[in-house]
Amino acid sequence: MLVVAMATGMANWTGIFEGTTLALIEQTLRYKGAVKFGDTIHLEQEVLSKKETSKPDRGVVVFASRVLNQRDEVVIDGEWTLLMRRKS
Repeated sequence: MLVVAMATGMANWTGIFEGTTLALIEQTLRYKGAVKFGDTIHLEQEVLSKKETSKPDRGVVVFASRVLNQRDEVVIDGEWTLLMRRKS
């Protein structure tokens, strides 16, 4: 869970969630490998889908989220579903 918390922080560094995230609807995680002391990790995210809601100022976005180690091995794989503000 510490690595997931770090990945969430890395996602926030991108700036796309700043002032746009209204709610985390769902987060699925699959642990694929161990992260050990001294490892270097990074986060890769990709938009899988976008869906409008009944309110015109928001939508649901699903992201594929992968945490990789320094050998580019996936250690955590998952999806994040967020309710986000839409551009006006």
